[in-house]
Amino acid sequence: MAPEDWLRSVEDCASSPSITVVTGPSSSGKSTFAKRLVNRCLTGLGKTAPSVPAVCYMDLDPRKQEYTPGGQISLVVARHLNLGPSFTHPSILPGSKETSTNEVIRAHPIPVNLANYSDYYQACVEDLFIAYRNLHSQDSALPLVVDTPSFLYSPHFDLLNKLLARLKPHNVVHLGDTRTIGTDTAARLQLLQTAASQHHGAVHDITTQQPQLPPLRTEAELYTMQMQSYFHLKPSSSNLGQAQIPGWATDPLSHSVPWEFCYEETPERRQDVVGFAVYSEPLEATSLVHALNGSIVHIVQSTSSAIPAPYTSLARTRKHHIPFFPESECLGMVEPLDPRTTRLVCTALVRGFNVEKKVVEIVVPKTHESLLYSLSPERTILVGGCCDMPEWAYMEDAYAQQGAGATQILASNTPAGMPLWVERERSIDDMGYLNTRTHPHLPGLGNVSLGLEELANIQGLSAPEISVDAPVEGELQGPPVEASATRRPGQLPAQRLWTLEQTRTYADTIVKVPEMAESITEGTLKQWSKQVGDHVEQDEEIATIETDKIDVAVNAPEAGTIKEFLVNEEDTVTVGQEIVKLEAGAAPAGGKKEEASDDVKEPAPKDQETSSQPEGQQEQSQPKDESKPEPPKQEEKPQPPKQESKPEPPKKESKPKDEPKPATPGSREERRVKMNRMRLRIAERLKQSQNTAASLTTFNEVDMSSIMEFRKLYKDEILKNKGVKLGFMSAFSRACILAAREVPAVNASIEGPDGGDTIVYRDYVDISVAVATEKGLVTPVVRNAESLDMVGIEKAIADLGKKARDNKLTIEDMAGGTFTISNGGVFGSLMGTPIINLPQTAVLGLHAIKEKPVAINGKVEIRPMMYLALTYDHRLLDGREAVTFLVKVKEFIEDPRKMLL
Repeated sequence: MAPEDWLRSVEDCASSPSITVVTGPSSSGKSTFAKRLVNRCLTGLGKTAPSVPAVCYMDLDPRKQEYTPGGQISLVVARHLNLGPSFTHPSILPGSKETSTNEVIRAHPIPVNLANYSDYYQACVEDLFIAYRNLHSQDSALPLVVDTPSFLYSPHFDLLNKLLARLKPHNVVHLGDTRTIGTDTAARLQLLQTAASQHHGAVHDITTQQPQLPPLRTEAELYTMQMQSYFHLKPSSSNLGQAQIPGWATDPLSHSVPWEFCYEETPERRQDVVGFAVYSEPLEATSLVHALNGSIVHIVQSTSSAIPAPYTSLARTRKHHIPFFPESECLGMVEPLDPRTTRLVCTALVRGFNVEKKVVEIVVPKTHESLLYSLSPERTILVGGCCDMPEWAYMEDAYAQQGAGATQILASNTPAGMPLWVERERSIDDMGYLNTRTHPHLPGLGNVSLGLEELANIQGLSAPEISVDAPVEGELQGPPVEASATRRPGQLPAQRLWTLEQTRTYADTIVKVPEMAESITEGTLKQWSKQVGDHVEQDEEIATIETDKIDVAVNAPEAGTIKEFLVNEEDTVTVGQEIVKLEAGAAPAGGKKEEASDDVKEPAPKDQETSSQPEGQQEQSQPKDESKPEPPKQEEKPQPPKQESKPEPPKKESKPKDEPKPATPGSREERRVKMNRMRLRIAERLKQSQNTAASLTTFNEVDMSSIMEFRKLYKDEILKNKGVKLGFMSAFSRACILAAREVPAVNASIEGPDGGDTIVYRDYVDISVAVATEKGLVTPVVRNAESLDMVGIEKAIADLGKKARDNKLTIEDMAGGTFTISNGGVFGSLMGTPIINLPQTAVLGLHAIKEKPVAINGKVEIRPMMYLALTYDHRLLDGREAVTFLVKVKEFIEDPRKMLL
């Protein structure tokens, strides 16, 4: 029973939607109080306040998270009661499709050794607060409960003061213990009261004598239980009035998904992960295998245009070619990524490295499988060193099957004289199972490198029942063995995956609007690619969403049949909104895939039907049941297919589009066409640039004779050897890169609130190239252009231009950019003033080449001349710097040999 002052403080804090910060020393009951406050707000028990549908919970303790796995801090929207210990309540299922479940809004991995990363921790907290502020702007009645760790109370009380100043809480709850009351505690309490009074907040001091109860489980066991609950599904009771005791999974294999990340590009597959990161000192400073194998890692997605070199420039071990950090890189550690440009996608268990395939094998919860399909390979990073816990993976499945009685199983599988719990620092020397191949066999979960027969024995099935030669009939039958070249990135071979299908229940899958970019939160659903009742394969396109930058395809997360459209065409949809209900499952037996054309195909010749081809070369247009003999084929005349009535997707009634008609004499017709999202965004950005930047344009004239002669001399050779058509854009790009070294402000930007108060200088150059498309002007980015030669720049520009014309640009192609080049000369422009692409500082405009008489050494000659226009932000660039930059570009173009010096 909680003391009266606890209950009174809970009632006071829950009496109105507010911000409450809970703080105090270690083991003072902060998390328990915070959870009770959340439950109180959700249930509305009592007489003073009604219930609320959701509560924001900001958990700032990376060691003991309440709603997410450890090793991170998180912002969660809690909609369901939490009645159990840290993250072990059965109802807390990450990624659940229930509308009443909790939702992780933002999360950041936190290094174990936080003392060296206080600035990073503070930046992550700030990012979580910004995420809460965005939610609060949509729902002003959304309360916030902040659970602070003990290290903010001592020794980092200054961080707590900054947090209070930022949050401006209505309530500060101070939890203490009479045995720890002293001058330090009294002083901190006084500081809390002073900080709260500045923001008209109240301090609730709860100081009680807490009884010292013997722990039921060791700290290592609690960490193990917390991580198990993330990877294993547990039964739950919907009756909140009954006592709910956390249960253990009996079949964890059906709820865990094996996955592969390729860490080095091979001829068979592309690279799936850009690099690894260790946020604390690994066991061996030279090898990531010993730091990650068998441990917990966070899968992090970056939106930054430039990922730091330690993540992408990893060395390799001489023996196994496994990535590692050199000793010069802080003994294996790297600085954490900027929390403003990263997001934690999910947590994974590393099961081993396969050095032959150059992949790292992981396991993720089944509920988070769909998140892996949305990852961008060039932006994916595995982060370790955030979970300060024992080597729990050795214990996970024994506990999953036996609960607290797993000691006997462990004793029989543990080397003689070995303790049941082994800390990570001792695991290699004592146990010796961290290796460069695979994780050891664990009963219950199934090693991802096990063979089919071993995997069958784990599930209690006999090997003949699930062998490939004698597949199980009906829905339990697995897919045919597929060639490695046709597998999607990250997918394990069918032999390893199809046993999971035998225990899967095909509930409806809700397809949501995918995440598109940090700056894009909504779009317009332009077109449905399928109809209700159509069967779709995994990753097949269902719909197209038009955004202000690109068109985004919505793909099916798994194979199934479209059951219902939840929105209409031309509706505005937001990221995460549910749009399609999909009935998961394979195509109906004997059914055909949707034909691309309505025309009736001619039947194949008889000799072609009876011919035999090697497996893998035959067309798989119809699923076949190999366990049954095929019926004899009969020659039939081709008949048109029956037109089955299918429900059409809901569409808004709209007038037919007005087609342009030839104008008649004396007519005064008007057409009104709604601006598409890209056009609206372009208009908004251009007006923003005009209102924000102090734009000024300076001009110059360049003699193109030398660069044209240079191009004529080498274009055929480069086209033959490199397959690239050499143009002028690469020359001007290279000239701008070299000129920016002398005038770095051209490549800088002004950033910060209220128009900006900080200048950001960069040692890299990302050139935005303006490309005109049917929908409007886009500016794809040539990244790290300073590291490319002219041929490399020309090839990158050509590739981006083709993708733009084919409408295949991605968000990553257009994100960022530090300097823009716009070539209006291709359309015949003689002179113009380009507009700055914020937050960039300058843009160079190229124009048409015209032969003109010019004075050369006192004589008049006809030369090919071009006007250059540099529009720059006078807030950052002075006129002298802008003119100097443009003159330098002119010098490089008029004498290309200088670009080689």
